Amino acid sequence: MNLDKNTRILIVGLGVMGGGYAKALTDKGYNVAAITRSQKTLDYALAHGIVGGGAAFPDSELISAAELIVIALYPQAAIDWVAEHGKHIRKGAVVTDVTGVKCGVVEQMQALMPDGVEYISAHPMAGRESSGIEYSDPRVFLGANYIVTPTEKNSEAAIELCADLGRVLGFGRISVLPPGKHDSMIAFLSQLTHCIAVTLMTCNQSEGMERFSGDSFRDLTRIAKINDRMWSELFLANKMPLLKEMDGFIEEFKRLRTMIAEDNAEDMRAMMRLSTERRTKFDKPKSHIIPEEKEDTNMSMNFNRKLPIPMEIKEQYPLTLELEKRRDEQISELKKIFTGESDKFALIIGPCSADHEDTVIKYIHNLREVQEKVKDKILIVPRIYTNKPRTTGAGYKGMLHQPNPNADPDMLKGIIAIRDLHIRAMRETGFACADEMLYPENHRYLSDLLAYVAVGARSVENQQHRLTASGMDIPVGMKNPTGGDLSVMMNSITAAQGSHTFLYRGWEVKSDGNPFAHAILRGYVDKRGVSHPNYHYEDLITLHDLYAAGGQSNPAVIVDTNHANSGKKYLEQPRIAKDVLHSCNCSADIRKLVKGLMIESYIYDGCQKISEDEILGKSITDPCLGWEKTERLIYDIAEML
Repeated sequence: MNLDKNTRILIVGLGVMGGGYAKALTDKGYNVAAITRSQKTLDYALAHGIVGGGAAFPDSELISAAELIVIALYPQAAIDWVAEHGKHIRKGAVVTDVTGVKCGVVEQMQALMPDGVEYISAHPMAGRESSGIEYSDPRVFLGANYIVTPTEKNSEAAIELCADLGRVLGFGRISVLPPGKHDSMIAFLSQLTHCIAVTLMTCNQSEGMERFSGDSFRDLTRIAKINDRMWSELFLANKMPLLKEMDGFIEEFKRLRTMIAEDNAEDMRAMMRLSTERRTKFDKPKSHIIPEEKEDTNMSMNFNRKLPIPMEIKEQYPLTLELEKRRDEQISELKKIFTGESDKFALIIGPCSADHEDTVIKYIHNLREVQEKVKDKILIVPRIYTNKPRTTGAGYKGMLHQPNPNADPDMLKGIIAIRDLHIRAMRETGFACADEMLYPENHRYLSDLLAYVAVGARSVENQQHRLTASGMDIPVGMKNPTGGDLSVMMNSITAAQGSHTFLYRGWEVKSDGNPFAHAILRGYVDKRGVSHPNYHYEDLITLHDLYAAGGQSNPAVIVDTNHANSGKKYLEQPRIAKDVLHSCNCSADIRKLVKGLMIESYIYDGCQKISEDEILGKSITDPCLGWEKTERLIYDIAEML
């Protein structure tokens, strides 16, 4: 029996799991309603299109209308709910659940079902350490395991319907196990691992250990951020199988301890080899990834390791629905500036390059305080530039390469660090931020987080940058090239606004075209190495005329107040900003064209070389305007608008 699109589905409980079920099913066109205890949770689900209807109380009409009911509650709560409200379930309905233990639960649930109602239990082996509907994300189901746990009372039709529900949700492997076998497996594979993670976090009380931990400790204790109510209930409900597995683990741990105490390296190495052999069986299949050859006789490079693809990183470090909503709202407001629907002024502002996470976040908190005071006139988009183009290839290439500027490059840590930084900025300050697209193939690691992207002066002539920009749904600024030829920049805007078929990350793709691609004027350097600005009144009129002749959508420019416009004299930025605003006040055409400024700013004036003794908050690349001058400049800009 397949799950029909017309089936009326009711989700009972809209936590992280129930919310994930509801969103996945709704997104695929199913008719989903929900019952939850919290009106706030229901309002959130309705506002975000997670469900089509519902109630914050056990609505008997909703219950009796449902043909498939998913009870997404803790085990005892699920039993109590059916005991109280099961009488309203219609004859012929199928009821399933998401509970992590089955023995005891299944027997009681089946006994409580009204005549003609079939209960078939299942266990979705996916979730998050966080709780609440705002953390629900159906992407966690993709490729994960889903276990159906029938008894002799279940029909083949109900078993197949439950399995098909797992397939519809996106689970990769559907298994069928008796409840007792399930609980024995779960005691070892899930509950014991959570016990180990919890005791690891509580067995050593030393202060400040987080400053010295590596990825191995973080990986092993990821699940230690635990829902105490749910997991204590699961442990006790599955007490005997869990105690058996704990005893087995303790004995094996003691055996390893004896080997260490007796300097028995031979047996220890044998144990480790067996561990390695068994662990490889648990690696997730990556059939969608074509492995690179480690050696290529036609290329002089070493393939060090295969890195996770963007989808995998996004699954491990997801954006909550609440943060996704904030980002969408900010992008919408920014787009209105570029279409002319809003007369606010955009400030793309921040360090030349992001370096230390805590310091960047401190700076962005400062921006948030100022944003609240100028929100009627200015929309701030913080710069978190995690890639740094280098003219000669030497020097700090940004957080993607070196999450710790004083350490060796580590691209895996870098990918994780830049995603963490952008998410943290959004979570703590509400800002979706800007980044430079230095490597088009890497954009998807951050594509769900950014509100604005810049294509640099060295990249703007590159075909792949232009075509990738054409597939984005956010404003993308195309800088004039370092040599200053404005026709190159205008051609890049035309290309980015068009639709193209091209090769991207191993896929043939077709872009829709980006009507929000626009110009960034950053000055230029002549053949003698002399910097020339292009922010003056005459330059802006020239750009206005180029737009008029070229016919591009949404004519717009962001003026970069640093780089060649300032001759890298960062203290000139306030003067340049005010000069641009003066031009805006002198010409309606320029005011309509200029949508904002790009300013390089950090906590302290200037720049410094990378060292162990560097001043946090002072740029380690190009010099930046310090915070006191930045704050004053933002207020001055607001007064001039």
